[in-house]
Amino acid sequence: MKNIIQVGSVTAEFGGEVGGISTHLIQLSKELSKKKYQVTILSDVKNDYTTDYFNVVGIKKRRRILKTFINSPFKFVSQCLFRGRLGIKQLIVHYEISKFNVDDTVIHVHSLHNELADQVDLKYKKCYSDHGFWQKDKFNAEDIKAKLNNSHVIISVSSYARDIFIKTFGEKYRKKSKVIYNPVTNCENKKDIKLKRNREFVFFNGYSESIKRKGFLDFCKLAKDYPNEKFVAVADKDSEKYAEKHKISNLTVYGRLSLDEIFKLYSNSKLMVLPSKSESFGIVYIESAMHGVPFVGFSPVVKEFNKYSELTLGYEYDPNVNNYIELKNIFELALKADLDAERMQQVVRSCFSWEHLIENYTAAYES
Repeated sequence: MKNIIQVGSVTAEFGGEVGGISTHLIQLSKELSKKKYQVTILSDVKNDYTTDYFNVVGIKKRRRILKTFINSPFKFVSQCLFRGRLGIKQLIVHYEISKFNVDDTVIHVHSLHNELADQVDLKYKKCYSDHGFWQKDKFNAEDIKAKLNNSHVIISVSSYARDIFIKTFGEKYRKKSKVIYNPVTNCENKKDIKLKRNREFVFFNGYSESIKRKGFLDFCKLAKDYPNEKFVAVADKDSEKYAEKHKISNLTVYGRLSLDEIFKLYSNSKLMVLPSKSESFGIVYIESAMHGVPFVGFSPVVKEFNKYSELTLGYEYDPNVNNYIELKNIFELALKADLDAERMQQVVRSCFSWEHLIENYTAAYES
């Protein structure tokens, strides 16, 4: 097969938003292109984009919507009446994918909640990535099962995520499920990241659901309880308002930042603390280790990372089990730890780089 069609969100430079899935999708598309695959991204954006590595097809492009109506007015109206805007988008995705040969095309849908490819011809080989389906407040298990039954491969981003997936939907899906860790960008080239000896602050990198899921309020408590430490956070608007209201003098909160800006903050961090209630993978933990910065994070995935890398990269904390006093104890332990930053970076490069993991994706597509 030579065509890979990625279905999912894209980053801001292509009309989308900053986010873990969108960043992952763009990086994956670029790496697949290097392996001589023809990559097309179908995304819920208004314009098309062409790069040296892939093409982005905007399914909300007005000319494309009009063309779909002209080519199939009855189906267009029917979809609109019964499924609304989603139905029109699904029809557009169906038509765009039908341009590709069934025998040499794989469709990779990013998220079990993504409905854009639900009406694609079942003859196409389809792969889904599960980035933590359970973290959505409400989901229809039967809709997800329909996707699973029509898929050839399901990629879980961690063993922890796959365990929840199998426990929820049944052992019958184990054979078609694979665990592939989310690779982290920029870790192949050691020159990209300089390890600083004098670190300035404790870092929180959790822009999405900062208060609801990522543990921003506990991070604020730590800032209050350790006034001699400097704390810096990348968090959402509600978190910015909270910090401003409570006037925590040793805490600086930034809103949405680019990946390059975030990497600069890692470089000046002494410790990254993200005491999440839930993570399916937690790419920020690996980004932290890539910069030689230890972290405190969600126990199940931190334990998995440490075991997989055969090195202590971070310290386990689970707010569903541990209390705040225990968080303080873990925080103090992590601050005092004298971990080998160069060794951490070396391990991340060997275990979590695109160079190391891209073959797992191509193997999943070819299986």
